[in-house]
Amino acid sequence: SISAQSNLGFSAEGEERKNTSMPKSGSRRRNIAGKSVYLIMTDRFSREGGFSSGDESACSGNNWCNGTLRGITAHLPYIKGMGFDCIWVTPPVKNFDGDDGQSGYGYAGYWAEDYYDIDPHFGSKADLKELVSETHKQHMCFILDIVLNHVRPIHSTSDMAKVHPFNETAYVHQLGIGSMTFDEYTDKKSGWPPPAQALSVGAACGVELYPNNTADWTNGGNYCNNFNPSSVYNKSTYLGDDAPGPYHIKYCGPGNFDCKGYNVTLNLEGWFYDLGDLNQSVPFVRENLKQWAAWMATEYNIDGIRLDT
Repeated sequence: SISAQSNLGFSAEGEERKNTSMPKSGSRRRNIAGKSVYLIMTDRFSREGGFSSGDESACSGNNWCNGTLRGITAHLPYIKGMGFDCIWVTPPVKNFDGDDGQSGYGYAGYWAEDYYDIDPHFGSKADLKELVSETHKQHMCFILDIVLNHVRPIHSTSDMAKVHPFNETAYVHQLGIGSMTFDEYTDKKSGWPPPAQALSVGAACGVELYPNNTADWTNGGNYCNNFNPSSVYNKSTYLGDDAPGPYHIKYCGPGNFDCKGYNVTLNLEGWFYDLGDLNQSVPFVRENLKQWAAWMATEYNIDGIRLDT
C-alpha cells in the first residue's frame, strides 16, 4: 500500500512532529490521494552516468543492468509528459551485490545491506537528493519504496555482521533452529528449509509426506496450487478434495486462512527463501526501523512511502 505523509514531518530521531514551515504547495504535493503514480525499477530504467553509461544493449535475467537515479532524473519531463503526478521508485539503499545462487543479484533493491547508504550501482546520496528536488520542480511527488520485513541473503554469522544497523543474529527470526548453529541454519542457497519458510508448502498449505514419512516440500510438484495444470483455472483442472484450498483461490498464499494446513506462525516468522527475516518483536529492530524510515523522509524530502512486504 502507499501511505502519504500529508503535512506531517519527522525528526531524525523518529519522532513525529508538525512541519509548520512546509509551504502550501508542499502540503498539496504530499497529499497523494487520487494521483496517478509511475512505478520505476531503477536498475531497469536508464543507465545515465552509471557503471554501464552509454551501453544500449538489451538487459535481461537476474544480473545488474546498472540503471541509475540520474537516469530517472533525466527522463522526468518524459514521465510528466505522459500525465503522471508522482513517481514511485524502488528501494535505493545499498544492497547485497550478489551472486546468491539461484536467486541472482540484488538489482531490484529489496536486499538491503546498509540502510543508511545508497547503492553505488544506482548512484549516490547526492543523486537521490537531486532526483527528489527535480521531481518537485516538475510539480510531481516522490514516493519511496522501503522494506521492513527482511534484509539481504544471509548464509552465516559473518553475512549478518555486514548488515547495518541490524548486524546481530538475534535481530532475525530463527524458527525451528533447534540444536543447529546459526551458520548451519542459514547455509542453504536453494532447497529450503531451513531457514523456516513463510512461502508455499508448510506455511500457506500443509506438507505431504513421502512413503518413508519424510516431508515432501513440493507436495508432489504441485506445491500449494489448487489447479493442475496450475495455469488453467476451471472445474476440470480443479483438484477437488486433493486441493489444499477452495475453488475460488488459484494458489494458497499469505492470508488464505481457509487453506488446509495454513500455518500462521510460519507466515509471521518464516523467511522469504534466504532473506534474513527481521524480528520486529526485538525492541532494537522495531525502533531502528522507525527511526530509519523517519530519517529517510526528512533527509531526502520525500512525499510518501510505499511499504513492501
